[in-house]
Amino acid sequence: MIKEPKQSLSRWHRDMSRFVFRDHDIAVKAFDGPGGAETLLVIHGFPTCSWDWAWIADGLAKRF
Repeated sequence: MIKEPKQSLSRWHRDMSRFVFRDHDIAVKAFDGPGGAETLLVIHGFPTCSWDWAWIADGLAKRF
């Protein structure tokens, strides 16, 4: 079952790192998974940024 995100939308956005690449604003949200686990990159664009991943982020962070 998918649970509600642990963070609010405003907190989610506040905790992101940001940078500019080729005149595009890029936001990065990183999670610490188990040591030695594979890295998983999930991408989403405008208008919701990565908030769409908030619903499954904690479950993914347990594996990757």
